[in-house]
Amino acid sequence: MSIRVGTTVVLHTEFKVLDQSSAASIKAGKRVLADPSSVACTITSPSGVVTNYSYPATITRVSLAFYTCPFTPSEAGDWYAAWTGTGAASVVGEPQRISVKA
Repeated sequence: MSIRVGTTVVLHTEFKVLDQSSAASIKAGKRVLADPSSVACTITSPSGVVTNYSYPATITRVSLAFYTCPFTPSEAGDWYAAWTGTGAASVVGEPQRISVKA
């Protein structure tokens, strides 16, 4: 994803957990949508400034397991965003790179 400084970006994610409704589902590794108890998105700027966003203050729940987080980059370079869910859908996502041009 490549954008310009000052352009608002809406990040999105979905949370899935292992379906434990049956032995067959577990064996197959079937995953189902689930809402975490808490949701956070950590964004790191190219200069290393870390900003934490959380639900419901700055993150929006769109529907079951789907969340969005808007942010506006203030400098050029590679930004990184990582989502975290706790509780029922405990997940730490891989950081997503966002390339920002001046």
